[in-house]
Amino acid sequence: MYSEQRVNRLPGFQIYVAPIKGTQITPERFNMDEPSGVKQESHDTVINGVPATTFFGFDARMGKTSEVWFFKDHFLYEISTYKELEPWLNQWRFTKYYRSGSYFQFSIG
Repeated sequence: MYSEQRVNRLPGFQIYVAPIKGTQITPERFNMDEPSGVKQESHDTVINGVPATTFFGFDARMGKTSEVWFFKDHFLYEISTYKELEPWLNQWRFTKYYRSGSYFQFSIG
């Protein structure tokens, strides 16, 4: 996502998933996962019944980012994309959840 897609101006996104204890993002965890420390215009939201936090961040390779982070079954999901794709990111919906593999199927729109 960082190089080829940015050069070719193709839309892209990243999904990072990590097992986690608890249901809060500590400052230490945030700084570990978001080294820039940028968390602007943060607000709580809900994606198909799952509480989430959205914010604008920064990545040295991507520039300004739009991100949504949420917890589900002891996993922290961090979805990020380019800031200009923020409206697209806000259209995500869960269409299926597979318990055995702990993964989601998403749709957009």
